[in-house]
Amino acid sequence: MFTKLFGTDVLNHKSLIVTICLFGTRKIEGISVSTNVNKDYLKTLCYCAANILDHAITPGKGNWKISDVSSFYEKIIHRTTSLESSTIATYLNNNDKDYLRNKLDVGHWRTACEN
Repeated sequence: MFTKLFGTDVLNHKSLIVTICLFGTRKIEGISVSTNVNKDYLKTLCYCAANILDHAITPGKGNWKISDVSSFYEKIIHRTTSLESSTIATYLNNNDKDYLRNKLDVGHWRTACEN
């Protein structure tokens, strides 16, 4: 985003997801997104992004971080395109994939048993 001022017309769900897809990298603690936002404004950016994405986002040194990637993926999968969802799925590690697979299997069996 090339702007000095941001509001809901620039900072919205779509722009944040695209930013994560383009500039995110998987780290041990979660997804890290590099930024050149001044450190004085980074906390505000993280606060606004956390409210928009409904997930905890923490400021780092020259980046912002999304922890608990499996939970984040569950929250955004129904609000993103297939391309965005699959790109963010590449950030899931094996533990995240196993967790989601087991959760899906349990939910599937529960639904099948109720019918």
